Amino acid sequence: MSHTIITLAAVLAAFLFNWQWQAALAMTAFWAGREHAQAEYRWLTAHKANRSRMPWCAGFLPESWHRDGLVNDLLLPSVAGLALCLVIFWLA
Repeated sequence: MSHTIITLAAVLAAFLFNWQWQAALAMTAFWAGREHAQAEYRWLTAHKANRSRMPWCAGFLPESWHRDGLVNDLLLPSVAGLALCLVIFWLA
């Protein structure tokens, strides 16, 4: 939930400079990168390994991702930010 609030605040702040689309896309990229990093850490924890033994694709493996992280931390803020951009676009 806090990710969504942060994303909406960033989009509203960027509206002052007419950068709301760039802010929504930047926040989506930020949350995607954060979730990817967390997936890598989950892989390291699950395999009791260090970074030197981690394969390059560890962060992309489905078993490293959680549904909660995908929905609440990535999908919901992204959709909310883009929806706010559309609302601003239609009202302006």
